Amino acid sequence: MQKYGVDITGHRATNVRKANVEKMDFVFCATYRHKQMILALYPFMEEKVYTIKEYANAGKKEGIDIADPWGCSYEVYTRCAEEIKENLEKIYEQMEEKGLTK
Repeated sequence: MQKYGVDITGHRATNVRKANVEKMDFVFCATYRHKQMILALYPFMEEKVYTIKEYANAGKKEGIDIADPWGCSYEVYTRCAEEIKENLEKIYEQMEEKGLTK
């Protein structure tokens, strides 16, 4: 993440049940499985929970998972980070067009 100018030294994983999900405007997941897990806990959030690639690609339903690089090489992590970055940039642009950014 240093490559992107992001300091994650203070980052710690958060249990989704302790994350105040119901107060979030959107929840972006890496995979469809993650999305389904969130919706199982918070079914009323259906209109706010997406995979990153699903939202970035205007509701496209296939090829919407970002592969988990856990245990893989640095190169795999780098490709994963690039994929996330590219899709988040698309999401930001879409939100900006809708007036959803601050």
